[in-house]
Amino acid sequence: MKDDELFIINVVIAGGNYQFRIPRSSEECYRKAAKMVNDKFNGYQQGGLSNVPHVQLFSMIAMEYAVQSLTAQEKTDMEPFVEKIETINTMLDNYLKEE
Repeated sequence: MKDDELFIINVVIAGGNYQFRIPRSSEECYRKAAKMVNDKFNGYQQGGLSNVPHVQLFSMIAMEYAVQSLTAQEKTDMEPFVEKIETINTMLDNYLKEE
């Protein structure tokens, strides 16, 4: 089986079994993600939120990971740097043409 061929994995999240059809090359990422969600879920349950419905806990977990994802995207956004470098290149080109 090639790494880009799809296959089905089963993961357990908060006691529920879930199947995903994914590229084999993504298996480790999916398993790590399931562990992260389970760890976060268990942390909430042990932290005094055991009476909160699972759907609310999953909503909280989704929100946390969405914020983390957006924060990481903002930190890796290279557009402002690219624009600045292009401006500097233009300035250098203009300067060299004057010489």
